[in-house]
Amino acid sequence: MNEKCYADGKKKRKKGEEKMDKSLAIKIVLLCLICSLVSAMLVYAISIQTISSGVYSSAPSYTVWKENSNYFAKDSNGAIDYSGTNVNEIIQNIINTMSSSGGAIYLKSGVYFFSSYIDIKYSGISIIGESSCDPEIGIETTKTTIIQSEGHDAIRINYNGGSYDEYVTNVQIKNLLIDGIDKNGEAGIRSWGRYVTIEDVVVTSFHIGISLEWTDVVSVGDSWLNRVVCRNNTYEGIKIQSNDNQFSNIYCHYNQHGLLLKSSGGLLATNIHLWGNTNNGLKIVNSVNDHFVNLYTETNGDYGIIIGSLEGNVQKEKFVNIYSWGNGLGAASLDGSGSYAIENVTFLGGRFEGAVYLTDVDDLTIDYIEGYRTQNSGSTTFSSESSKVVKHGLAGTPTSVLITLGFNTDALYHVSAENSTTFTITMTATVNGTVYWYAEYKP
Repeated sequence: MNEKCYADGKKKRKKGEEKMDKSLAIKIVLLCLICSLVSAMLVYAISIQTISSGVYSSAPSYTVWKENSNYFAKDSNGAIDYSGTNVNEIIQNIINTMSSSGGAIYLKSGVYFFSSYIDIKYSGISIIGESSCDPEIGIETTKTTIIQSEGHDAIRINYNGGSYDEYVTNVQIKNLLIDGIDKNGEAGIRSWGRYVTIEDVVVTSFHIGISLEWTDVVSVGDSWLNRVVCRNNTYEGIKIQSNDNQFSNIYCHYNQHGLLLKSSGGLLATNIHLWGNTNNGLKIVNSVNDHFVNLYTETNGDYGIIIGSLEGNVQKEKFVNIYSWGNGLGAASLDGSGSYAIENVTFLGGRFEGAVYLTDVDDLTIDYIEGYRTQNSGSTTFSSESSKVVKHGLAGTPTSVLITLGFNTDALYHVSAENSTTFTITMTATVNGTVYWYAEYKP
């Protein structure tokens, strides 16, 4: 009996131990799952911290924000090092602490009024906004960082330490809307730097939106502009006077010239949109070896593209996929002396809808362009005159010209002096009235 009870008890204890083992195993598994979940949540929580929190290793060197009329700047550990009503002094003081190591300055959304330009005179410095605001380049519109500047440049990327024999490198300007206030600012961004990145930036209402400067002391350039809008500037949206830059997704409109290349070269530009500019979409003078892919111009005042030799040669310019609506293509010597050359210019693919005026160009190639004009018509008015010179806008010298008089006269007429841009209508007497013409170019 006792042996049976002992055996039964032993079986029960064994079953109990097995249950305890299973329960413990389940608890351990659950604990591991909970730990994994908590760890994942912590990692996620860290990863979604806003950059302005300033309390973790990947935070910017400084975060700047505005409360009422006061500005504050805290370092990456969350300590407020600077505060006051003058944001220029705060940002400039921060930059001056970065002379040897560089660093990132993050501007929270809000409006920052610059009473003078910010001088980036050391390498490795970034100014990054929370977001700029423009649907053209697909930027977030709910948190906009706006810099306002009146009567001067907003941001200068200057010589290293102010010395004219050394350039600043590896500077970034991102996620900003820079406003010159009714076209009273000089330039939104003016750069003498090298390896400069300007990305997701809108510049409006300055004399010049962005100016990439040159220097005869050191070689500057090699900058990258991506998703940039320059609009409503008095003169140029973007002015380039440095070498070997790369542009992509650029929008320049409602300026005098959308994009000006002068004393530059080696630009690689893709997806460039130039429209509504008072004079020209793209103007190239004294530049060499530029390459455009997917260039769009529309309803600019004079030309979609104008290439002119002025103070130097224009050579080795290549355009692939050009789409020009409501404005034309022009190339001519602009200095009047013929001292400088336009040569080795190539247009491949796309569509022209507008007149083409090409003179003084050597080694010109135009292939696979839809709308390359071989027929044109128009009118000219004689006012007590016996001859008129007419611009025909064809791709070459007209092979035939037809004339119709809009008035009665006994005078005879003929067409002469046909060339690649004009022809002359001559009457045998002075007349008054309108003459209609139709011209064809059939090479």
